[in-house]
Amino acid sequence: VVETVQNIPEAAANAASFVGEKLTVAGQWAAEKASEVGTATMQSAQDAIHSLTGLAGEASAKAEETADKAKEKGAELKEQASDKIDEGKKKANELASDAQKKGQELKQDAQQKAEKNEHQSNVHVSAKGTAHNVSASNDSNAPR
Repeated sequence: VVETVQNIPEAAANAASFVGEKLTVAGQWAAEKASEVGTATMQSAQDAIHSLTGLAGEASAKAEETADKAKEKGAELKEQASDKIDEGKKKANELASDAQKKGQELKQDAQQKAEKNEHQSNVHVSAKGTAHNVSASNDSNAPR
């Protein structure tokens, strides 16, 4: 019993040491876990930032590509419109030229008919039934 009583401080010291070691181990484990969680959280945050940065870059590139395509399409449409305008001007000039030619032809036809009618109106029929070709300005009997 004396021995056991003498061993109590040693056993208590051993127990305290054992508990201290276990607490140290537990503390180290908790610190490692906290560090792992912190590292994982930091890694997750970095991954999220990287992912968002990548998505923003892709969106920006897509927007730029879309803008470039829109500019190209706009230039293409402008060129097509210019070609159509040129085509329309050419057609309008052709039609105007054709109309001018047709007008000249109609004018010539009208002049020829007028000359023919004038020639026919200069023929004077006398009372005896004989036709005489006279000019209206020299004929005193011509109506004025």
